[in-house]
Amino acid sequence: MVYTPSKRNGPWAEYYCTHEDYLMHRPSYLTPQEAAACAQAGLVACSTIVQKDRLETNQKCLIVGASGGIGTLAIQMAKQCGAYVIAVCSEKNSSLVKSLGADEVIDYTSTSFVDAFRNKTKLDLVVDLVGGREIEKNAMKVLKKSGIFATVVGPVQYIGDKYLGWIGLVKLFAYLG
Repeated sequence: MVYTPSKRNGPWAEYYCTHEDYLMHRPSYLTPQEAAACAQAGLVACSTIVQKDRLETNQKCLIVGASGGIGTLAIQMAKQCGAYVIAVCSEKNSSLVKSLGADEVIDYTSTSFVDAFRNKTKLDLVVDLVGGREIEKNAMKVLKKSGIFATVVGPVQYIGDKYLGWIGLVKLFAYLG
């Protein structure tokens, strides 16, 4: 299942009835378990890369946290849109993200993506799959004026930088409300 408008039970139900428009065929190269595991990450990647930000041919996209579940799918979707993809991950995962289509890889353990883009063309989209104030602040330095910063982590001032605790959760819900 890729999308369902219902909030009742959803994909965690043992059985679920939905309209066929909300289903898709499982690719033959994936087992049923692998396909099920891709559903949530695929939804997030698709909504960030394709639906929400409408990445287009020849645009430049930076994906921070590119070797994770959402990131690996986001690379492939961005490439399918015709974008130039720069992946940020550790050196040990660079061959994985390159095999998925990343045009460039930045090893975050040795180079800041801000330093990597000094004196280079600014980016159209920065996708943050890690979170934290530092990534948001740095993303603004490498984005075009019309560029988009998208984070899937949540309100940066509460998530990614510190332990939430009860007071933090109350602030988070107040922020979201």
